[in-house]
Amino acid sequence: MLKSFRSGQDPFFPLPLFSPKTLLLFVDREKELQAAIQSLRLNRNLLITGMRGSGKTTFINALRQNITEKELIFIPVYISDSFKGITVHSLLCAIETELYAHLSANEFTVTDAIRRRHEFLSILSEASVSDLMMLIQKTMTELRNNKNNKIVLIFDDIDKTSFDLTLLATIRDQLWKLDVLFIFVSNRRQFEKIIDTAMEPFFFIIALSGLDRSQTEELIRKRLEIISNRQMESVMEPDTISLIYQLSEGNPGMILAICRYAFTISLNRGNEKITIQDISRYGIERIISTPMENDIIKILSNEPSGLSVTEIYQRLVQSDFKISRSRVSQILNKLISSGALKAYKSGRHNIYEALFLIRESLNEVPTPSRR
Repeated sequence: MLKSFRSGQDPFFPLPLFSPKTLLLFVDREKELQAAIQSLRLNRNLLITGMRGSGKTTFINALRQNITEKELIFIPVYISDSFKGITVHSLLCAIETELYAHLSANEFTVTDAIRRRHEFLSILSEASVSDLMMLIQKTMTELRNNKNNKIVLIFDDIDKTSFDLTLLATIRDQLWKLDVLFIFVSNRRQFEKIIDTAMEPFFFIIALSGLDRSQTEELIRKRLEIISNRQMESVMEPDTISLIYQLSEGNPGMILAICRYAFTISLNRGNEKITIQDISRYGIERIISTPMENDIIKILSNEPSGLSVTEIYQRLVQSDFKISRSRVSQILNKLISSGALKAYKSGRHNIYEALFLIRESLNEVPTPSRR
């Protein structure tokens, strides 16, 4: 595939953009980016939220690229999960560990720094919450070195841990005393929890929605032209962008996944242009892989207003499927991640809908065989 593009890189690699060079591929979210920059300059904490694949980490990296360390000191904080869950104590330990590591970044080799990190964490585990607060304040004073620049603590990937943003409500007063700024990156589920707590005013909320049609085209064009030195029109037939946009609903991660799949099919044919049929096959071969998934999407295809988990489960049981309600929930989440379904909140329940393109594709695709 890469040889066909005369490039040493995959133009649709799905990893977050992080360096000045890769951030050239960043699709402009100018309104959100300027709002985030202005909020930090006004000493407001940020909560970045969005669906999986919406580009939350890339957005944080673009934000850091637009503010110099002379103005703000950005420090990522990695929270180590445990079997007992994350507590106020473990959160403060993580903050102090990263502050100290940043302070002594040039003093040790990588191996020595890792060893010292583990030793430092072990020592901190014995400290009280009040002692940790004092240590954090002392380390921050040394970091600032009598300068006016403020420290920004970034908490990314917290959706992969047991961390609950509502935990912050228990130490809100202590957090204010630290005189730092916080950036938390959350998924939608965590975001919905915090809305109902007293912590919402603590944040300025940036909600990353899907890209629009023109931004979808810009993302694909940048990937091809900057990485592969190819014009989009030379490798994609007209109207393919509209189809990619419909299927992905503007989700950047899904756009890249569809393009990678479609380009692979195209190149296997002999490097012909990508066609609408190539993109449609993404939904056919990658999204719907089992009879159960196929039946769930068919059920939803006949319900334009969508159904809840319970309603879908009841219809499957009526069709003599032996399946648990929790298993139905797992399949629905997988289909959402794959781009076959979308979900929205209605009262206390999630309502699931099949995307238009998937509904149309089902009419042309054989049902997967039952095993």
